[in-house]
Amino acid sequence: QAYRYYEVGGISPWTMVEGGALDEQTNAMYAAQKYAMQPIAAYIREHDHSFYCGETVTRTADVYNDVLSPSNLVLEWSLQDGATRLAGGQETISMQPGERREVRWSLTAPQVAERRELDLLLTLTRGGDQVFQDAKQYSVFPPLALKAPEAAVSLYDPAGETASRLARFGLSPRLVENLDAIPPETKVLLVGADALK
Repeated sequence: QAYRYYEVGGISPWTMVEGGALDEQTNAMYAAQKYAMQPIAAYIREHDHSFYCGETVTRTADVYNDVLSPSNLVLEWSLQDGATRLAGGQETISMQPGERREVRWSLTAPQVAERRELDLLLTLTRGGDQVFQDAKQYSVFPPLALKAPEAAVSLYDPAGETASRLARFGLSPRLVENLDAIPPETKVLLVGADALK
């Protein structure tokens, strides 16, 4: 997919054939090449797949129309919990031959009480016919619960970013303004984000 994104005009053929016979079931390299080089396709650029419930998840699809004629495509995405659709949307795209188009959208990870496995389904249709489909597996986790240690905790956080994040979880360690003046009772010293630039 990176080759296509950077408009590489050709690749060495052994990336496909050195894995054995041209058979998707026995040659993983051939199967990967066939998947990545579909003429009309939409590939998700982001590869992260684990999220907390309530988190905003932004996805970017690189849509390709690598055929010799213009295409009016409908890109549809759907976040699924089994057969249940949790979120979704679609966009109609008019594309010229050989064109790549970027489509971006956001969704909110659903509320869960325990880890749940979900699927993000993508389809492209052209003239009413489905010409591409793909699925990405995502894991959604319940909110992170943090518990303050019993030891005395201090925080060195010049930027203030870490303190605000800890406060969202009800944690308020003692703030240290200067590393030369750490309170003697401190047993755990947290160093905040970007504090040691």
